Amino acid sequence: MFKLAKTLNQPGQGEASIGQVARAISWSFFGVRKGEDLERDAAKISPMQIIAAGLVGTAILHGAIFGAARYISGPQQYDTYEVNEVQELAQQQAGGPHLVQ
Repeated sequence: MFKLAKTLNQPGQGEASIGQVARAISWSFFGVRKGEDLERDAAKISPMQIIAAGLVGTAILHGAIFGAARYISGPQQYDTYEVNEVQELAQQQAGGPHLVQ
């Protein structure tokens, strides 16, 4: 962390490609990174690139998790039997079919 702070506004910073920034951010999500790679990234990647890529990576990760959960749970459709049962119960509680549409 201190090495990153020391490299702020250094020459050559911000010259990293999108692929290098994406690779650094994806490895940081898993918490696995070699020390030499960290130093190389700190020299080439600017703090704004890290923040922007982190936000995009987080949005993609959350979208993938929510999308997978929605796919696994399937569409939420009601059976005709369940709908009719609820309507009949509502009619009984309301006192007759004339109050429920």
